[in-house]
Amino acid sequence: MTKGDMNVHGFVLSFRNPEVLLDLDLLEDYHSERPPEENEYQRQKIDTFGLNGEYLCTAWSYLMLLEKVQLFGGKLLPSGFWTNH
Repeated sequence: MTKGDMNVHGFVLSFRNPEVLLDLDLLEDYHSERPPEENEYQRQKIDTFGLNGEYLCTAWSYLMLLEKVQLFGGKLLPSGFWTNH
């Protein structure tokens, strides 16, 4: 399974002040100047879609490298719904 085969269901949040990203970066242990393998998550822009497949917007997202997922004992959620777990 490739990264492009996965969907994650969630919410798109909007903030008036873009400085909130700095607080979220701290929460997710992301530092843009650090090598990716030293960050807990990677921040990158992704396209988002509604439940019926319509494009919504491009938004920042925090993604974890597969190596980190395995290190932390993460598990695959084939449904993409993390709120049920």
